[in-house]
Amino acid sequence: MLLNQPDITLIKRKDYSKALKKSGYRSLHLVISVPVFQPTGIKNVNVEIQIRTVGVDM
Repeated sequence: MLLNQPDITLIKRKDYSKALKKSGYRSLHLVISVPVFQPTGIKNVNVEIQIRTVGVDM
């Protein structure tokens, strides 16, 4: 749903739910570009979003 927004651009995606690490770590990491509205105009800023399982978050 997030990536369906017209002002969001996917920069990088790492899916650790399909390619598990040895530790059992599961998550989805997204680096996206989002518009930030400033007095001088709109600036696109890269941000990282990590979606993790409850087990990993503990």
